[in-house]
Order: sequence, then structure tokens, then C-alpha cells
Amino acid sequence: MNTTNHEKTVRSFKTAWESLTGELKRAVRRKIESRCGWGSRMTFYNKLNERTELKASEAEIVEQAFAEHDVDPWTGSALSKIA
Repeated sequence: MNTTNHEKTVRSFKTAWESLTGELKRAVRRKIESRCGWGSRMTFYNKLNERTELKASEAEIVEQAFAEHDVDPWTGSALSKIA
């Protein structure tokens, strides 16, 4: 089966989530919940723990929310590199 670079694989943002501090976790969670239109924390935690799959549009929102805090959502690494 051929795959293209445009296809998204299912990924978890749990590693990045666990690297955040308490206040930052709350800010990122609220941004994601609001932008995705999730009505409960349970939805957030189901997505975080891969009990329900992230849609491609939700994955983009997760990426944006973490990027605003300079964190790669899939690895937990800093996005900016010090030269």
C-alpha cells in the first residue's frame, strides 16, 4: 500500500502533555478544548489517552496550541533550536 506524506498517522500528545508544568497544562488544555469545541474534560482526556481518535482537524489544533508555547506536541521537545 502506498502512503503519501500528506497522510497523518495517529499520534499521541501525551508525552508532550506530561512535560508541561501545571499552569501551562491548564492553559494548553483550555485552548485545545475551546478550539476543538469539546464540551468536557473527559473528551480531552479520552483523546490524550488515545481512547478516542484525534481527527486531522483536531491534530492541527493540538499542534497549534503546543506551538504557541514552543513545544512539539508529539515529542515534547522545544520547537526552537538554540544556534
